[in-house]
Amino acid sequence: MKKDEIVEQLANGKMSRRQFNRNLMALGATMVMMPLGSRLNQAASTDHPTVFTWEGWEVPELHKAYVDNGNKLISGTEWENKSLEEIIVGTYNPTSVAQNGIFNNISQLWNHNQFWEMMGPSGKKMPSNLELKINDSFGSVDKFKEEFCAAGVGQFGSGWCWLVQEADGGLKITKTENGVNPLCFNQKALLGCDVWEHSYYIDFRNKRPVYLNNFLDNLVNWENVAERL
Repeated sequence: MKKDEIVEQLANGKMSRRQFNRNLMALGATMVMMPLGSRLNQAASTDHPTVFTWEGWEVPELHKAYVDNGNKLISGTEWENKSLEEIIVGTYNPTSVAQNGIFNNISQLWNHNQFWEMMGPSGKKMPSNLELKINDSFGSVDKFKEEFCAAGVGQFGSGWCWLVQEADGGLKITKTENGVNPLCFNQKALLGCDVWEHSYYIDFRNKRPVYLNNFLDNLVNWENVAERL
């Protein structure tokens, strides 16, 4: 199977994350680094953080697949000229775990747009206003990190864990399956972490807790998180 076929099948929900990893490894994956580039159209820019890719199989291609497939699916529909947020809220089906193709692609595009912005160079301190808000909501930053990791580890299968702000201003930690995100529940996403297995398997194998701790300790752009309050 060619890499383009792997990307398309995963993006359209026709391939499980286990099949994805098996097919990926069959292509001979080797870790390299590259900056997330502008070839993702509006989805990325050169000032985004460096991300892991596989030699000959770049992570941005998966992101680009959401753009391409999403554009194909909304063409000629009522969603063609709507914002990502409007499409996500309008196509989400709260009564079903399996979502439609438009939602899956557009929601995952939005999720990754946020994910890249939520990361940055290590060493950035948490702004005082965010730290105060987290302390008020969770008792301490350490307790917040503990609960955030627990949510990510506890998400069975593919999905995301989130720090969200409710309509009343309160903070909450949530987890969502597959591509579902806080927009579906009228929540503001402050921080999210991708716990689909392919996002961490090359570096951490099945050690999701280690991946999540590394994300919080070394990758989060806390200034971006604070700006979302």
